[in-house]
Amino acid sequence: VFFMTFCALSSAKGMDINMKEKLLENKKKVLENLYLTVFAVFCLYFFMWTTTFWVSWPDFFVSDLRTVMIALIVVKASVSEKKSNWKELVFEIGLIAVFLAVKNRNGQEILLDTLLLILGAKEIASEKLIRVYTVTIATALFVTIGASLLGIIENLSYAQPGRMTRMAFGIGYPTDFGAHVLFLLLCYFYLRRKKIQYVELAITVLIGGLIYIFCGARTNALCIWLLAGVLFYTKIRRDDAKKRKKEYEMASWFSGLLASAGTICAAGILILSMLYTKGSSIFLKLDSILSQRLSFSKKGMEVYGFSIFGQYIPMQGNGGSTETPLNYFFLDSSYISILLQYGLIMFVMILILWGIIGLRARKEKDWVLLWILAIIAFQSIMEQHLLDISYNPFLWILFAETGKKRKQKKISGAEKNI
Repeated sequence: VFFMTFCALSSAKGMDINMKEKLLENKKKVLENLYLTVFAVFCLYFFMWTTTFWVSWPDFFVSDLRTVMIALIVVKASVSEKKSNWKELVFEIGLIAVFLAVKNRNGQEILLDTLLLILGAKEIASEKLIRVYTVTIATALFVTIGASLLGIIENLSYAQPGRMTRMAFGIGYPTDFGAHVLFLLLCYFYLRRKKIQYVELAITVLIGGLIYIFCGARTNALCIWLLAGVLFYTKIRRDDAKKRKKEYEMASWFSGLLASAGTICAAGILILSMLYTKGSSIFLKLDSILSQRLSFSKKGMEVYGFSIFGQYIPMQGNGGSTETPLNYFFLDSSYISILLQYGLIMFVMILILWGIIGLRARKEKDWVLLWILAIIAFQSIMEQHLLDISYNPFLWILFAETGKKRKQKKISGAEKNI
């Protein structure tokens, strides 16, 4: 009787624990879905600013969205079983302090939004984040293209001497349209990873050609072709290893190089910009190839100089109108733009964050993600989308759960049940 009573009590206690765990899991699921919904709205909001749509947003729309995001982050942290160790806590506090300090110096509210998206992604599967972003932006981009072709919104066309007429398809500038397509392809192949097929890569090459022909977006077309090429090579190597019943391994030195691509590219454009001089025919030729990135970067350094926490820099680009602005000045390179606008500390921090994501991909042998990060690093030499919510979602996977983390979680969960 005693033994039977003991078994019944143990069973009831076990059922009670299981019910609590299930309730906690349901709460987490609801909070995750709420976060992903707000995340999608954030992405859509910032995407619309890159189009020629005229949207009258309600008063305090984005500030209310931030309030909801902060509330979700706090509640998610309170129900989380995983508690940050002191190193993670110091890192997160440092991240918050730098972003807020820089935001206070130059008034760029987008820095606060970027910070919230990075923190809010904690413990959410990276694939879920990228999938929500891809579906949201792809749907919005197709609607934008359709509206521009039907004449509902303006389809800006730029006729330039010696070059083809460049179309923007409802986006503010042709290169920005090309960048949207590039980042969507990067997201698509991140989700596909080991399921990538040759036909998808062939279509990608064709898309790159269309971007070059209709938009004249040379950097983005080159990056799309580069993406197709490296994934083609990776697939061949992976299929060959599979036939030999092995797993494809990227050379250690080369994977380390790809993980460091952000720092290498940033150092390259920074050194060239600092050394640039109008008296050198070599630099003039290089500046022409890079579409005046060096001369404008050097001008920005001379006029505004370097600062610790950044400064406000007024810029006037070509986007949004076919009229050439009288006082054109724009820092196209992400690295130079971040360095001069957001300061030395933010510049170093972004490179560290990008490096951390790259090293984690290398450790987990996620070769496709490693290539994606390297291509974004290369594209950022020429364009300003590295720290741009409407384009680059890969910075937000810093605290997200990757495949390896989820595997470990499942194993630990199974052991707990046993």
